[in-house]
Amino acid sequence: MDMVNGNPPFDLILFDLGGVIIELAGVQQMLTWSDHLSSGDGLWEQWLSSRAVRDFESGRSTPDCFADAMITEFNLPVSPKQFLAEFTRWPKGTYAGTKALLTQLSKSFSLGVLSNTNELHWQRINSEMNLIHFFDWTFPSHLTGRLKPDQGTFRHAAEATGCSPDRILFFDDNRINVNGARTTGMTGYTVAGVSGVNQKLSDLGVLDPNPAKPVGTKWKSQFIGEPN
Repeated sequence: MDMVNGNPPFDLILFDLGGVIIELAGVQQMLTWSDHLSSGDGLWEQWLSSRAVRDFESGRSTPDCFADAMITEFNLPVSPKQFLAEFTRWPKGTYAGTKALLTQLSKSFSLGVLSNTNELHWQRINSEMNLIHFFDWTFPSHLTGRLKPDQGTFRHAAEATGCSPDRILFFDDNRINVNGARTTGMTGYTVAGVSGVNQKLSDLGVLDPNPAKPVGTKWKSQFIGEPN
């Protein structure tokens, strides 16, 4: 894909947060706590199908109920208080270069967040990381009630933005979520951190790496999704 006549191949770029533009400490912490999990892939497969996680990240559970359920489900050797204290600190901050990249992209593209998240992490993202104002569209799962990799989550984002799925570029650090996006017609890529995003954008011709310069006409709106 390239920018022919200054026309970009996408109208909207959707980002997952953790592992893409926000560095997370949670994977190693969970592996340390969970003797039965030997890899990050194994953890994510169990995480995405976990009833405790799905209830909390869809806004149907409280932090205290989430902690109790996680300790039981994952057989964690910690108290609920300790789990919540550690869990709240999992988002460490944005990767180096995140805000410069978003600033550059926002000149030519609508940008959005499509993230499985929760009230504890979302509060920190809003209050400490000075990040959300870069985005025209925000779809945090605990407010929309919709979770990746469910196909309905991606369809909802496309319908809410009025953007055809084939004009949406999606980045996630989890291949399961990327596969979910692709089944709805979006272009999706698994990346690790902002360096991975930069490399893929350059590969696609969306960014000229010397210097980074997106080309296109931006349409702008603001939206926080709500469940039907």
